[in-house]
Amino acid sequence: MGRIPVNTDSELSQHVGKTYLLSIERSLRIHVTVLRTRNAYGRLDCLVTPVTGTGEEWVSMSRLAAV
Repeated sequence: MGRIPVNTDSELSQHVGKTYLLSIERSLRIHVTVLRTRNAYGRLDCLVTPVTGTGEEWVSMSRLAAV
């Protein structure tokens, strides 16, 4: 049997372009913008880039909080 997606394409795309707070360690939070989303092993992952700074990284949506 195929894996059932956690979110529909429209649910995934609603996060793209939005800014969130990414939890790093226990007390550090940085502002990031979501570039892309994907379903991976039953969870929602987001490709994020810092608002100030450089780089990209895939992180679990559970590590992001609304601003």
